[in-house]
Amino acid sequence: MRHPRALDDRSSRGPAPAALRLAALLGLLLFVVPAVAAPGADDEPPAEPARARLVADVTSLSPGRTFRLGVHFTMVKHWHIYWHSARDGGVGTQVAWRLPAGWRAGPLEWPKPRRYDLAGEGIAFGYDDEVLLAAEITIPPGAEVPESGKITLGAELSWLVCKEICLIGEGSPSLELPFRASTEPASPSESRPLFDRARAQLPRKASELTATHRASFSKPEPASPPTGWTVELEWRPQERPAERPSAPSTSGKGGKGSGFSGWDRPAGNAGADFELFPFDVPGATLGLGTVEPRGGQTRFHFTLEVWDRELFDPARVGAVIAWRERGEKGATRAIRITGETPPAAGRQP
Repeated sequence: MRHPRALDDRSSRGPAPAALRLAALLGLLLFVVPAVAAPGADDEPPAEPARARLVADVTSLSPGRTFRLGVHFTMVKHWHIYWHSARDGGVGTQVAWRLPAGWRAGPLEWPKPRRYDLAGEGIAFGYDDEVLLAAEITIPPGAEVPESGKITLGAELSWLVCKEICLIGEGSPSLELPFRASTEPASPSESRPLFDRARAQLPRKASELTATHRASFSKPEPASPPTGWTVELEWRPQERPAERPSAPSTSGKGGKGSGFSGWDRPAGNAGADFELFPFDVPGATLGLGTVEPRGGQTRFHFTLEVWDRELFDPARVGAVIAWRERGEKGATRAIRITGETPPAAGRQP
């Protein structure tokens, strides 16, 4: 792993989010994130405040199979890296897989992030302690088995890790696994619990929610770019205890026995009961969002400033919305909503 590099600290305030995204696109990182934690500001930063290693959820691979591959980041206490949409104070973590020809990687999966208040200088979204960024890998049925009986997988990584200062991190971790023609299921690896925990923290699709949802853009004129994006969730009536499933599962397919069924209604319906994580949008700036409770409905409104109509894609507008559910355990739920949906979209109560 290459040693992290300190950022220029000539300014304690970053540029506006739109300018930051443009700078990131150009590879010009010309800011420093304001302090998040005051203690130890004069201390020398650790040599590696964030480390990354490659892990798989199985111990061996075979042609025609699928498995999960992930990058496990661990951070020194009080240091954090960034979600794909870093917001005001950072740059999103980048992962590019190095796989054999013909192997396919699914979308990178991002667990629900944390929100960091940057001492009055804005907010940022990211992860501290540890996080696993994983994807499903599909091996083609005709994949050639090497004579060595082993295959090497890798990734090219870049990240920004911050505390009072920010350091650029880069890495090229690799993982060697046995590769053989076999019809037997592969054994779970010792890293399988990491994948299970990460999957439990993934935001679900809004279509899996047992509530009606709608997302729409607001425009001053039909031909003009949108100036706002609104998400509405209409919660189903609270079930009687006898109607609740005895053991909610984490299958995530909606309906009875799913991770949401009978448990998705938030414990409260005010602004403080929700966490909003708007996406970074090419060519536009999506606001942090406001929450408006309306009885059994919650309305989330995000301002939208389109500053480059050629770069802007409405389908890239989105957010993760999280809340603590009702029930004795009060687990946190999170959903991911993007673009625009018709009024009838979503699973009906």
